Amino acid sequence: MNKIPNALIFVLLVVSLTIAEGISIRYIEANFSDNNDFKLINKKIQLGAEPYARNWVHEWNYDVPKDSVFAILHEAEKFLKNASLKKPTERSLLLLGMVYHFLYQLDEKPAFEKADSVLTLFQKKFPERIEGPWFRAVHLVKGAHQTEGITLFDSLRIASDIKNAEFWEDFSRYSYIAFQPNRAIMGIKKYKELTGKRSEFDKDYGDTLRSKIKEMNVKTDLEPKAIWTARKDSSSFVTFVSHPLGISLRIPSEWKLNIPGYSAKNKRGIFDMIPNNVVHPKTGEPIETHILLMVDFSEPKNTLKDQVYSFSKEKPDKIEIRNDLTDLNAYSISFYSKSIYPQCGGSHMVLTSFDRLPPKYPGVLLEECQQLENQDLTFYRMNAGLVRPSKKIRYLFLLDACYDISKQAEKNLKIVYDGLKVE
Repeated sequence: MNKIPNALIFVLLVVSLTIAEGISIRYIEANFSDNNDFKLINKKIQLGAEPYARNWVHEWNYDVPKDSVFAILHEAEKFLKNASLKKPTERSLLLLGMVYHFLYQLDEKPAFEKADSVLTLFQKKFPERIEGPWFRAVHLVKGAHQTEGITLFDSLRIASDIKNAEFWEDFSRYSYIAFQPNRAIMGIKKYKELTGKRSEFDKDYGDTLRSKIKEMNVKTDLEPKAIWTARKDSSSFVTFVSHPLGISLRIPSEWKLNIPGYSAKNKRGIFDMIPNNVVHPKTGEPIETHILLMVDFSEPKNTLKDQVYSFSKEKPDKIEIRNDLTDLNAYSISFYSKSIYPQCGGSHMVLTSFDRLPPKYPGVLLEECQQLENQDLTFYRMNAGLVRPSKKIRYLFLLDACYDISKQAEKNLKIVYDGLKVE
């Protein structure tokens, strides 16, 4: 039996998930009006083109000749271009963008950029409307530009509280096509919040999605590979993502790591970073420093302030309160002790701790497209599995260094902070 190429698998998934109407000529006509008479041309598109051009097909098995569909769409293109040149309206631009999208689905490759250009123009001319970027996001995802499409969907949901249930239906559908299951579940929930009922996408795929994503069980030990995934995002940086711990870190790829996994006994996960770029300023001798992340699932019995001070086993010679990670409402201090690491000027220790309550839509912030290698078409792997528990989590960063190399160590700590995402 011949193996189906991954590129074709992606296309078949797009087709199977976009049979539902979603973005359509009907939607445009129901929600936009102007003085243009598009009644006849829209009827031609709806009856003679849209049913056959909504999705790319591997083989043309329709009773209608493909050339007749092309003819209808090119007639509509000419008509709508003329109308848009005279006076571009919301309706004319959306219809023209839809026609180009259909032409692209019929393998007219230049139509992809034309649709993108028209929908981008709509967004510039009518920034208060969501349909331009919404339609464009759909077009991008179906054109195998999943990352750009999902980014555009995200920009819409972040910018405003969208009350359009059909938007959230498409958000779910195309997030799933882009292998973003947590976003798809978010869209399902938003649709139900707005309508009080399940969307068609939810009925078809919701149960499958929910079965793939489970909350982490804090009573079970987990190996590092069950907690963390790594993605090299440039020649010198790696992003480590942990959905169970609700955090991601972007750090230099040459740093050494010690990742012991999650201990159910201690209810704690640890991620130990050991930069290899720190040397003594006078001798040039390499100095080992540690930046330790601790993620604690036990119920906090003390304040953040008490938490960071508890790491000082003896009275330090100097304590400074810092402003690290104030956007996370963190409490941060630094310790200096002469008696610790005396051969290197004493100790320099930074402790920063913060709490995070469970997000309404777990997994969304950390979800990223992951490209498979050696494919003819951009293709992504499903990010499914564990998500963080529905409870408060306490995070603590600990910089353990000596005073003589404190400036270098602080630069490394800033790299960690700058590459940090927490749900």
